[in-house]
Amino acid sequence: MADNVKKGHLVETALRELPANIAIPPSVTVTARSFDAVEAVVKKPRSPTKALRDLMAGKPLEV
Repeated sequence: MADNVKKGHLVETALRELPANIAIPPSVTVTARSFDAVEAVVKKPRSPTKALRDLMAGKPLEV
């Protein structure tokens, strides 16, 4: 795990990204490997796809 990322902050950041209608169990168990994978995504998020940019801009879906 990186030096500057605290677990609590990482979890809070991830929870803010979830849709409001998602139920979160009272406890979540993660392995060191899965935590490291989440940490990597938080530190270097992927670029949004064109579809996501269009959705966020309110453009109609192309079907």
